[in-house]
Amino acid sequence: MPWLAQEIMDGSWPEPITQLPWPEWVGSDRHFVYLLEQERLLGILAISPSEPLELERTAIELLVWCMRPDMRNRQLGRKLLVHGISGARRLGGDDLICWVQTSLAAPEVALSQSGFKPVMERHHFSQGPSRSERGWVLDISAYF
Repeated sequence: MPWLAQEIMDGSWPEPITQLPWPEWVGSDRHFVYLLEQERLLGILAISPSEPLELERTAIELLVWCMRPDMRNRQLGRKLLVHGISGARRLGGDDLICWVQTSLAAPEVALSQSGFKPVMERHHFSQGPSRSERGWVLDISAYF
């Protein structure tokens, strides 16, 4: 685990990624972390069971899906997402949900291109200024 923290803190990852509770997630039975690496960390994806969006459907939350900036637009992120979808299906997931701040356009473009649909919004009023997030959902029930 120390090597992961060192890789994430090397300065090439956006600050929100460096602030996440990686030791807790990696050591947890509820979180699943997928790494894409070739001599160094290229991409990271983390999922965890979530509250269902509909009755009789199981939701898995896509907590993180991020590629090193110099590795984007090479289809590697898509391959990483496929591993995450496979893991979500093994957990019995029907829906994969990802919450994105409404002020961030780039993640929404990537989610939309990957088949996610915006279906809901939520607002946070704690920890400083309020912020809005959009929930993007991918129906994975027919995958694998």
